[in-house]
Amino acid sequence: MSFLYRPTHLTPQHRRRSLATNPRWLAAAATLLVVAGGGWLAFGYTPPWNEDQSAQISAARDSACQRSVTLRLGDSSFLAKPDQVCSWLHPVPHPVKQLSSQPLPPPRFSTDAITQWVSSCIAQVDKPAVNGNRQVDSAGHLVRLLKDPVDGAVVDKPNSLVSRIAKALDKKTGNVEVATKLSARQGGFDDTVVPAPAMSYAPQPQERWVDVNLTNHTTAVYDGTKIIYGPVAAVDGHAQAPTVQGVYKVYAKLEMQTMTGVGFDGPYSETAPWISYFSGDFALHGAPWRSTFVYTPEKGSHGCVNLSVTDAKAIYDLISIGTTVVSHT
Repeated sequence: MSFLYRPTHLTPQHRRRSLATNPRWLAAAATLLVVAGGGWLAFGYTPPWNEDQSAQISAARDSACQRSVTLRLGDSSFLAKPDQVCSWLHPVPHPVKQLSSQPLPPPRFSTDAITQWVSSCIAQVDKPAVNGNRQVDSAGHLVRLLKDPVDGAVVDKPNSLVSRIAKALDKKTGNVEVATKLSARQGGFDDTVVPAPAMSYAPQPQERWVDVNLTNHTTAVYDGTKIIYGPVAAVDGHAQAPTVQGVYKVYAKLEMQTMTGVGFDGPYSETAPWISYFSGDFALHGAPWRSTFVYTPEKGSHGCVNLSVTDAKAIYDLISIGTTVVSHT
């Protein structure tokens, strides 16, 4: 009888060869490598930047945090100081490659954070227009001005501001300045239609004359019964210095004059343009010092008929010495 010899103890060299050729061992080793080496994702683990890389990243972010951003919207200026700009930085991303070198991530700024800041700045200057109120007749002619419109403002090209700031922060060094203009939003009028006031004067056909309505506080120029200019808003005399009433003739015209005197509110000196005198010291003239021509009793004139400079010039050009002026309630 013969026996097959099977050694139970292998030399180390023989043992290594057996393990290396054992498919079960190979599978186990591969699994171990995946788990221990390349299996960070399986365990939700991301590799950190090393100490030198972290120092370089921090230095770049510290430099970015030293910058400020100035946003100019028309005449208004807004400043984001460095600590606020620093809060706009995205968090540092984790390395995207494993067991190999890669470029370090530069500081990147959040467009959402920049948008929030820009929007808060725009909200402080962007204003809607507010309509005024007036009474008009059926033909659309002014009967009485009740309230001035108030113009608003809108920022030009607001959508470009965020991208301009973000690009400047990402691509340039130093502080950032971005500017844009404001455009006016024109206010209109909410009109109420009322009957046209009755004619205050019976003119000759084609006669040019000026109507000064002290009830509705308007002035208009007529040819006969046809309006050729106006009616426009006017500010006539204060209760303590009322405008004269009656039918008069223009007797003097001056392009500019400094009017002085002592009125109900004390001494005054006002340089007025486009003056048409019709009775003593009473005249039609421009009043550049007035911001509104909505009549209020406490802000009436010293007796003259105050007009906007534009309206005073137009009326001055339409009338002449001897033109009739009718002042009435």
